[in-house]
Amino acid sequence: MIGKYRLLLPIGFGGMATVYLARNEGPAGFRREVALKWVSANVPGFPDLATHLLREARIVGQIRHPNVVQMVDADEISDGIYLVMEYVEGGTLAALAAHALSEQAPLPLPIALRILGDALSGLHAAHELCDAEGRHLELVHRDFSPQNILIGVEGDVKLGDFGIAKVEHTSHRTRTGIVKGTVSYMSPEQVRGQPLDRRSDLWSAGVVAWELFAGKPFHDKREAIAAAMSTLTGRIPRLRSVRPELPEALDEAVALALTRTPARRCQTAIELRERLLAAAGVAPASTDELSAYARLAFAPELVARRAQIELGRPVASEPFAAPPEPAPLIASPPAPRSRRGWLAVAALLLVAAAIGVRSWRGHPRAATPESAPAVPAEPAKTTLTERVSAPPEPANSEARSDRKPPPSSPAPPAPRSTRATGKGAIDSSAPKQPSHPATEAGTSVAPPAAPPLADNPYAHPRPDSK
Repeated sequence: MIGKYRLLLPIGFGGMATVYLARNEGPAGFRREVALKWVSANVPGFPDLATHLLREARIVGQIRHPNVVQMVDADEISDGIYLVMEYVEGGTLAALAAHALSEQAPLPLPIALRILGDALSGLHAAHELCDAEGRHLELVHRDFSPQNILIGVEGDVKLGDFGIAKVEHTSHRTRTGIVKGTVSYMSPEQVRGQPLDRRSDLWSAGVVAWELFAGKPFHDKREAIAAAMSTLTGRIPRLRSVRPELPEALDEAVALALTRTPARRCQTAIELRERLLAAAGVAPASTDELSAYARLAFAPELVARRAQIELGRPVASEPFAAPPEPAPLIASPPAPRSRRGWLAVAALLLVAAAIGVRSWRGHPRAATPESAPAVPAEPAKTTLTERVSAPPEPANSEARSDRKPPPSSPAPPAPRSTRATGKGAIDSSAPKQPSHPATEAGTSVAPPAAPPLADNPYAHPRPDSK
């Protein structure tokens, strides 16, 4: 329970607050479902959040229009602060467009016209809001996006979430350079952090209209920085470049809203609404037609929501969760997974395996008498005298017929004469071998043995060593 309201289940997020479906229960079986926006006192920066929430309550409480979500109650308790608004059973325009995307078709033009016309009527009512003295508050919504346009199953359209709305004649103002809102729908002046008026919301309405009619995102890239740069300097696509079957007058009306110069746009939301309705060439959908379309789109979600309510699952004692980053109205379909990545990984594994096998075969320990002889290292460079006196290696020693096969068992070594030195015994009978780089490096690879004396016609007899 929060105040006199029983929380049923979370249904959305707004800023740093969580929106719950709640129920007001009174005497004699009185029950009314409401939407409760709650900010816990344990959230960092709670004083600033509470200030924004109370501002929203004061603003929305003064707007009385059928296309604006109505404020029911607001209160501050020890655990936090909450706003109570009317509950619109249905979903957001973003969810409705996602349903149309799943059907592989944009929203029907009469349905889109009806939603845009009602949302612009609610926006115009907010722009025309006056204080008690009759002065225009010059309110700017600053977040006219599909996440904040609610579609009810009864065919009603309501604009909500005035949490970051800017009011000119108040003591609370946003500092110049502070940017708030959904980047994909921001006007150029809003991206730059410049002073805003109602015409900034009309750019946002133009982006929403373009996406509804085109059936695809307005920005090619969904990242915030890429969307902001596209808003400032990118090419503004024309509607008929995507759907050439649409009326040219409708293309012109949307392009007028997407002009970077505010003075060249429509000056009021009601003017933009009239231009769109007149240029479409078809009548907007009726309340019953919109209701039937919304019921079909939101039926699975509403059935699951009712099932959760009947099960009576309790909500967390700390009703707060950080909201995800809002997505554009129509998300791009996921790109098919490419097989190039897997092929590249497989190729790298094969190359690594080949290098490992090659390195293992070249290791001295890998060569045994039964398998293969050790591969000798490259011999050291010799002088001219050594090259003349050294016997050359036969070109094809295996093909010589006068070579004797090796004996089956090694012969016993001949006795060697040694002479004592100060550093140990020296074998005087063994011929002196030139130093080999592999031997000096401490490896076990031996230099190739010289051919037998009898088989070498270039060898010179050497006197016995004394």
